[in-house]
This record gives sequence, structure tokens and C-alpha cells, in this order.
Amino acid sequence: MNATAPHMSTQIDQLDPILGPTSAAHTTSAPQATVLAILAKGHRHHIPAKLMRAWIKSRLASRPEVVQVSQSNAWSGLVRASSDWLRSQDERSSSSLAAAVARRGLARCLAESNFEDTKTRKTLGGHKQVVARHTAAVLALEAISNAWQGKETVIVSHPWLAVKRGVKRLAAQTHFKMLVEMGWIKVVAGGRAGVPSRIRFARLPAVVGAVVEGDERYAQVGEIASLDEPENLVAAVFRSAAHPAWSYSPELSAAHWLTLLADAAGVDPISLGVNKTRVASIRKQLVGLLGEPDERDATLLMETLDEHAIEVGAFQAYEAAEEARRAAAEERRLEVMATREAKRAAAEEKAQAKKDAKLIKVEAVVDPAPVEPVRETVQDQAARLLPRLYSKAGQLPAPATGTQALKEWLTDATPMLDSCQAPLRMALANALYADTVAAGWPANLAGGFAKACAGPALQAAA
Repeated sequence: MNATAPHMSTQIDQLDPILGPTSAAHTTSAPQATVLAILAKGHRHHIPAKLMRAWIKSRLASRPEVVQVSQSNAWSGLVRASSDWLRSQDERSSSSLAAAVARRGLARCLAESNFEDTKTRKTLGGHKQVVARHTAAVLALEAISNAWQGKETVIVSHPWLAVKRGVKRLAAQTHFKMLVEMGWIKVVAGGRAGVPSRIRFARLPAVVGAVVEGDERYAQVGEIASLDEPENLVAAVFRSAAHPAWSYSPELSAAHWLTLLADAAGVDPISLGVNKTRVASIRKQLVGLLGEPDERDATLLMETLDEHAIEVGAFQAYEAAEEARRAAAEERRLEVMATREAKRAAAEEKAQAKKDAKLIKVEAVVDPAPVEPVRETVQDQAARLLPRLYSKAGQLPAPATGTQALKEWLTDATPMLDSCQAPLRMALANALYADTVAAGWPANLAGGFAKACAGPALQAAA
């Protein structure tokens, strides 16, 4: 007998609302077409092929020809075919998204846009135009990478952009803000102080989009968006925008990159913001680095830039900047965690103070006679017990020994702490907090250590 196991039967029942409508829509289709449709639907929901095969056998008994196909040698080939088809659909969607970003990025770099500051209504100077185009290219390359992962947006922080462009953080912030104000990119989330922005490239105005029309530009856009190495010089130059040679070499700059891009695309670099008094000298430097314009090879561009970056130390400068950025980000993360912990400890201390105040009022009403506060008696007991605790577990470790030393001390002291009743244990925890701070530990770490010492007593108090 081929009885279906109980757990398998339950899983098959759960597939009915997913695969049932697809099967019903293909009642008149050929058996193989029906199986392929069911497999494609199941793959989108990450359903194992084995389970779909069992579902077909269980639910389509009225169509024996379909069941026969699912049980035949053709099954494995149909599974591969449906999986390949689904993958091709996803790749087509990703490639279209990447091409759209590449088109918008290239157009912004080559169009003689009306660079107007939205606040002052003044045309931006040539240097700002060059900076804007290079920044747009760097962001476009990151967005294209995300597009191949199916993401329509990209997360950008000012420190990250500063490292990519080889500038200070405040300069990167200014350049980023400039693109937002000109409408080249849109911030869809984040963007508050210290919070990275989630952005996407805005749609192109017709006059700007016209710059990337035509077969030649379409081919260049396609190579920029492609995962393969570019063979077209325009695509190769655009995709080199984030190379450290342009941002960290004392001999090259964003103006050199834009001039090389403009010359390869047949556009006057002066119309794009490059200083007309520098164009001749920039071209002369590019000839020394890459050869004459008609001799330049797109496939060798990155190799040449690598050699130059190694020679002038651009790679080392970039890596140092990136390492500093990561260190600063980690330091900031720890500061945020410490601040949150301090706020949490302060809130708990305030709440405990309110509870203590209520307790004192109740005791005063019940017994107005002067009685020595229980809290003082417990504190006296804690003061007498604390030296024995240190004798048992040793003195508190110094901050230089690290938090692991505190954890080890607490492990040794736990048996003695567990033997204390809740009020006494709380009093010991408060005394240990004061001693930990006195030993030089930060208040937030001392607070967390004291809570760990209080253990169940803290929960009882809550």
C-alpha cells in the first residue's frame, strides 16, 4: 500500500490554496503544461518538488494523464525547466532595473543640465557641476549593484560617500544634499541626523533623457548595467568612477574622470563644468596615463588605473579611510548602546524610587510609632556580609581586565548571593554597584553588573 503519512497529508492540505487555483486554470491544458504551471507556482512559494509531486498525485487523480507525467522520468526535467524559467524571469526584472539606473546616471553625467541652486536661484559653478556628476556616477554604480539583487533603492551614509569620493564628511554631505535639491535623487527613507538615507534615482526630464537616446547610447547603457567587463570606453570610464585613482591620487581628480568620459562620449567637457583653462592640461595628463584617445582600450582601463593607484599610494589611502570609517561607525554604535543602557538604568532607578516611596507611606500609616527603617537594617547586614563576599570571590577586577573578568567574578560569587533573601541580595547589589563605579568602571556597565548580581531579587521587587 502507498498510504500517505499523516504529517505528509497535513502538508498537502496546506498546499491546496496555493496550487489549487493554478491547477483549476489549466484543466484544459496538456498534461506537461499543467505540471509546468504547478511547478512554477510552487517554486515561487519555495515548495519542495517532492511535496508538489505528492500533491499532484493526491489531488489530480481525476486527471490520470497529469499524474502519469508527474510519476514518469520526465519529472526531473520539468522541475529543472520550471526553475530555469523562474530564474530567467527574475534576471530579466533585475537587468531592466539596472539598465534604468545606468541610463539615469549616464544622462546626468553627459547632459548640459541647467544647474541651478534651488535656494539662491544661481547657476552652480563649474567645480560644483563636476562634483555633482562624479557623485551621481558613484551612487549610480552602487544602485546598479543593488538592482541586480532585486532592490530598487540603495542606502547611503555621508561617511561612506566621503570615503568613496576621497573628501571630508561635511563635503560629502554637501554634495549629497546638492543632488537631492536638484532633483537627481530622491530620499525615500532616513536622512535624519546621523541616519543613513535610502535613495533612488529620480526619473529624467525629457531634455535630459534625450542625451542617452540612440543605438550607440543604448549599447553604452547596457554595458554599464551589465555584470560583464565593458568593452565600450564610455561604459568602462563610467564604471571606474569609484576607483581610488580618481579620488586619492595627487595627480588625478573628478575633473580628469569627467573629461575622459566626455571625450569618449563625444561631448565637450567644458559644457559639463570642467574649467576651460584646465582642459588642455587634463587631456595631456590623460594621454600620459592612457595614451592617445584613438589608442585607448576599454578592457585595459581598470588595469591602468590599478597600476597608477599602486604607484601613488591611492589604494593605501582609500583603505586607511575606509578602516577609519568602520572604526568610527563601531565607536558610534557602542556609544548608542551605552546611552540606551544608561537611560534604561535611570528609568528603572526612578521606578524603584517610586515604589520605595509608596512603601514608606504605607508603613507610616500602619505603624506611626518610630521604628528603625528595615532598609537600614538590611544595609547594615549587607555591609557586614560584603567583606565575606570579597573573601569568597576575590576583589572586584579593574576595568583594564575587561568585562569577561566581571562575569567570572559573578560566577564565583553567585552561590553566596543565592543564599541571601531578596531584600539582602538587593542591598548587596546596590553596594556592589557603588564599589564597581569606585573601581573605575563606567556607570552603565556597573548598572548592568549590579542587576546581574541582584538576579531573582530584582524580578521579585518588580
